[in-house]
Amino acid sequence: MSKIRVLRKTERGDKDFKYLYIKMVDESFEPAKEYFIITEGAGFGGDAEMSEKLFEETREMFAAFIKAYICEDNYLVLQDQDGNEMHLSGCTSGFPGTGPKGTLNILRKLEFDIDLLNLIFMSPTFSIRNLRHGRYVDNPPGYVTGTAT
Repeated sequence: MSKIRVLRKTERGDKDFKYLYIKMVDESFEPAKEYFIITEGAGFGGDAEMSEKLFEETREMFAAFIKAYICEDNYLVLQDQDGNEMHLSGCTSGFPGTGPKGTLNILRKLEFDIDLLNLIFMSPTFSIRNLRHGRYVDNPPGYVTGTAT
């Protein structure tokens, strides 16, 4: 039985731009750890421009982003130092196009100092950490990683 559950899901924004704020709890920690996920709202996902807008509109809700990876559903997830996540379904990797360009733009703004161009456009999946925040590069099997300075 999963120890992670949704506490609350609310839609935020306006008629031109909506996103979901999902409050979660992980009860495998003692005490239980609460965190949130932000993702595009219905009808706004899968578009790199909307993902970049979501990033710009909500990034101040997060602490320092320390991890970026392509999830099983093939889009970018950013994780902050408190475990909160931003899911950007329009930002992808592994091919030339607007999705990987969106990923590149966001990771550059966050100062992930790696060879982003080769990583994003040549690797369908990756998992990296931002060493500016005292973390290490992930190296799970089957993932391509970069190095940060």
